[in-house]
Amino acid sequence: MKTRQILAALALCALAALPARATWTVVSSGSSPAKITDGNWTLDLYYSNVANSRAKYNAHGGGSTVLDLTTVNADLEAAGSTLRVTEIDYQGFCNNKIVTEVYLPDYITKLGKQSFMYCSALTKVCISANAVFVDSHTFACSPNLETVYYNGATPETGTVQIPASVTDIKNAVFYGCSSLKTVVMEDRETVLNLGSNWNGNPLFSSCPLDSVYIGGNISYSTSS
Repeated sequence: MKTRQILAALALCALAALPARATWTVVSSGSSPAKITDGNWTLDLYYSNVANSRAKYNAHGGGSTVLDLTTVNADLEAAGSTLRVTEIDYQGFCNNKIVTEVYLPDYITKLGKQSFMYCSALTKVCISANAVFVDSHTFACSPNLETVYYNGATPETGTVQIPASVTDIKNAVFYGCSSLKTVVMEDRETVLNLGSNWNGNPLFSSCPLDSVYIGGNISYSTSS
């Protein structure tokens, strides 16, 4: 099957428990949006023909208690194309009141703006060890979020672990995440661009942090 360059977005359509190690299959691929399902969840894939293709999750609405996206293949065949999933979309899980844990595969390298904002039940997120870009307000106002780590790391309650692959963390990403106590920025040899204030609220505003570890060889700049 010929692979063409595409831009895709995935929107969450059904609310149900995700079984362990689910197998995702394409159930509709004639036009955008295509649909994939594991028998419980159904995701819509929105796409168009553009260069530098990538797919996006767009999970507006609710979800089940634990959402494991590591079982979604990196490349999904739909509508005669290969959809490459690399991103959580803008407001992808925003205002989700049900999900408590989210597990992301290593091929998702960008967390979109406000993607987990206002997730009041969210306690744990495992991001990609290859994550590069964390957009503004990604986890903002999720007061029960107490563990953010990456694939291959050991989760620690109350701790945010930022892998060395990340190059950009935008404004107010952890604003209002009051259960966080420790931030660990892993050793690196590249510049880490940190967002500055948003409406007077810096990156970790309203987080009662006890400690911050900035790894070796880190140089950083602040941006808006």
